Formats: sequence, structure tokens, C-alpha cells
Amino acid sequence: MSYKFIPQINLAFKDLCDSDLTMKELDTAIKQMAIDKAPGQDGLTSNFYKFFWEDIKELLFNAINECIDSNNLMSTMKQGIITLLPKPGKDKRYIENLRPITLLNVDYKLLTHIIANRLKVDIEQIISET
Repeated sequence: MSYKFIPQINLAFKDLCDSDLTMKELDTAIKQMAIDKAPGQDGLTSNFYKFFWEDIKELLFNAINECIDSNNLMSTMKQGIITLLPKPGKDKRYIENLRPITLLNVDYKLLTHIIANRLKVDIEQIISET
């Protein structure tokens, strides 16, 4: 019987994933946000967040940390709007020519950007390119 090696993360990567959120990570995440995307249910675009960033970043930082500490997302982070977009060059009168997307609130997108940025650091050690 042969056993396959199961990749495991190293301690430094685990510590990074388990570490507290930093303001630098939040600043990086807001800079990575596309400015031309549709907003989620709350109607707040990434342009809004970027324009008022200096005024709202501390509040948002504390709110996201509260979510992490309590292991519970804010209700706004659990909401999305499912809408249908026409496939390019297709007749939008037919359902098969539409694709569903979910419009998510920017506060949730910021949290997921932070998580994704942390995972990008060393994900290759547990998931191969193939």
C-alpha cells in the first residue's frame, strides 16, 4: 500500500493566517478594489469607500476585526443581489444567453481581499500549479 504525501502549511504561514488584521492590509485591499464595479445591496460603491477612506477606515477596521474576533460576519456581509447579465454577442431574450452574478457589498469584498492576499503569500506549498 502506498501513501501519498499530504502537503501541510508551515508554522510561519499558519501564524500569518491566524494573525490580527492590520490597517496596512485594509489599506492595501481598498487600493486593489476596482472602481467600476456595481455595488451590493447597500448601494455603496468602492468609489464611495475610496473617496471617504480617511473618514471611514478606522470604523471599518474595527467592524471587520469584530467580525473576526466573534467569528460572525455582519449581516451586510451575508447579503448579495443575484442578477443576470447577457453573454456578449448573444440574444438576451433567451435565458440560456444570460449568466448569473452576485453583487456583494464592498465591506465583504474588502475582507475577502485581505484573506486572499494572505493566502497568496505561500499557497503554493499546499496547492500545486497542476
